[in-house]
Amino acid sequence: MNSKKLSFYFFLFIIPFSLLAVDDSDIFLDAVFFTAVKKSNYEKTLEMIEKGVLVNKRDSKGMTALAYSLKNDDEKMFDLLLSRGAKIEQNILDKTSNLIFYISSKKFKLLEKIIDAGANPNHQDSLGRTPLMHAIEYRNIKAINFFMKIDFDASITDYGGKSIFDYAESSRDMKIRRLFKGFEISQ
Repeated sequence: MNSKKLSFYFFLFIIPFSLLAVDDSDIFLDAVFFTAVKKSNYEKTLEMIEKGVLVNKRDSKGMTALAYSLKNDDEKMFDLLLSRGAKIEQNILDKTSNLIFYISSKKFKLLEKIIDAGANPNHQDSLGRTPLMHAIEYRNIKAINFFMKIDFDASITDYGGKSIFDYAESSRDMKIRRLFKGFEISQ
């Protein structure tokens, strides 16, 4: 085998596709789709969906296109993907919800849209932690304030038996501790 063929095979099969940014290809439609979403290329995203790319497919990292739109805080892409069948409740990574992923990124802007799209505010990850527990852990004060205004189950504990109140009490952030001082579980 000559060196050009060997180099081609090495490039094609050995280098991980996650390292490649594919903007256009007739062969790697999924890669083009994910690249378009990551780069907020709405036209290319729609084109790939029309060519048959599955909107809810996960990439090699376990992420969906919807998760990347949330990572970018891209409201327009989020709306586009939802309108094309993206599922807000599809788990990503290792049993993480899109809502938990978003909150853990210390973001807030799209929180109401995520809940309105059907995200479960009581979803528990692989350790039993809820989105509010993650908000406390990551000191996402705006997300905590948001949750205090919506209907969620404050009695849920993680798989180790810790409640949101335990998370708040063990927080180093005094503002978080004060937020939970007067908060009671409503039945």
